[in-house]
Amino acid sequence: MVGRCADDVLKDRDDLLKVFIFADIEVRKKRAISEYGDVGIDGAVAAIEAAYLSKGIN
Repeated sequence: MVGRCADDVLKDRDDLLKVFIFADIEVRKKRAISEYGDVGIDGAVAAIEAAYLSKGIN
């Protein structure tokens, strides 16, 4: 199971492995553009970047 709520849904299980995957903002931008194209992605990427920067994540 993947997602932000997976920990909560699976909290009673003792046979799971929790993994957090992280990439810097430039890698995330390149992946978003390769997955979705660059039509309108600049606004979405800017919003994601702003959200991460506001939390002190880079």
